[in-house]
Amino acid sequence: MYRIIISFCLIIVFMFSIMSCGTKTKDLKKEEISRIESQKVIWITTKDGAELELKNPKIQGSKIVGTYYGNVREVGISDILLVKVKKIGFDETIVLATAAGATGTALFIGCLTAPSEPSCGPFIYSFDRKEYVLDSEPYSGAILKERTGYTKLNHLAPINGKYNFIMTNELNETQYTDEIKLLVVEYPTNIDILPDVTGEIHTISFPVSPVSAYELPETDILDLVKTKDDKLWGNDPAYDPDIVFANTYKELMLEFPKPRNAKTAKLVINVSNTWYCTYKGREFLDCFGSLYPVMGFVRSFARKGFIRFGIEVWENGKWKRKGEIRGASPYLPLDRIAIFDVSSIEENSLKLRFTLADNFWRINSVAVNYNENFPIRVIELEASKASDNKGRNIRELLRRDDDDYYVTEKGDYATITFNEPSPIPGRERSFVLKARGCYKIHTIEDEKLTSK
Repeated sequence: MYRIIISFCLIIVFMFSIMSCGTKTKDLKKEEISRIESQKVIWITTKDGAELELKNPKIQGSKIVGTYYGNVREVGISDILLVKVKKIGFDETIVLATAAGATGTALFIGCLTAPSEPSCGPFIYSFDRKEYVLDSEPYSGAILKERTGYTKLNHLAPINGKYNFIMTNELNETQYTDEIKLLVVEYPTNIDILPDVTGEIHTISFPVSPVSAYELPETDILDLVKTKDDKLWGNDPAYDPDIVFANTYKELMLEFPKPRNAKTAKLVINVSNTWYCTYKGREFLDCFGSLYPVMGFVRSFARKGFIRFGIEVWENGKWKRKGEIRGASPYLPLDRIAIFDVSSIEENSLKLRFTLADNFWRINSVAVNYNENFPIRVIELEASKASDNKGRNIRELLRRDDDDYYVTEKGDYATITFNEPSPIPGRERSFVLKARGCYKIHTIEDEKLTSK
């Protein structure tokens, strides 16, 4: 009973906590301008929801100027909501943002004056033959509960018969990594692959975009979600606990063409949680971290539209829940996949409904694939070498799921190498990282105890 009462009280506080936003600013300093201009790539989110990957950025007066898909692009600072600057390496991630006030625009560090830094678990940087690029957060969200994550790697390339990674702990967390494997996936040309949350790998061929998409009651969002581009659905608001939203959820309705003989649908969504979501979750843990062992009911409640959302399908006159989509860190939006049966749907269209927490989600694209999986070959590799920043050999710690963890604190990192298997002519190759672990976020309460 004590546990239930605590959990119920925490739900009330959590519900109040997640419905807030606002702005405060910190002026950009000269050295911070230098940081932006020293980067090869920055990611800009504008106030109308567009996202741009700008190369070789320079600040010219009231604009940021850079190259976007080979063309010079100028973005007015007053039009910018968020600028993400990711250092390709393993020692820091910088976040910059803008907010408009009554007298103009100020550029400021941090994610909208959040109470503390976000939490995501380890970062995996893949070597692409030129540099290490952020490519995976393998068990993001596994707070004190061990989980195996499967992530497709988009930047990894072999060099001299080796695949090279750096795994880092850049956040105020203790991270426990139990196992890391590299899955080399070989498949026919002209298709793609994607793992689901269980590790099963699916082939994607001829994906179908939606023919209509609405945010209820009547906002047309088709242009935001029909293709993977710089236009996204969803808000990422400023943080202020003194402002409360009246409406907590958004409903999205999408319709796709469907062959009458289709048996299975593979729903592929490029998605991420917002910075606002990440910081609100961190704020919640800062307030109630000491009660985390009795928060299981709260965690289950929080998944409903906040860090996961359900997929409902219109089937024979009523909505039926068919699956769910797990969130992804704002550092690294991901393609998520859900598989469900559509054989009993008689119509030649597939209608879907999502219910999501307002301000907690960004969606870039949504597509459906009806084809059966093609034959594939999966080779599971163990690391051939693994050492940490203290020079220790940690290969045995990462070999298997045995509760013998590689434990890291903020600032720790490891280099990990896998041997490249011989390729098969005429087959494409992609890579999936399999990693098992969990992490403990250091709350404000922990920091107070450490400082005593």
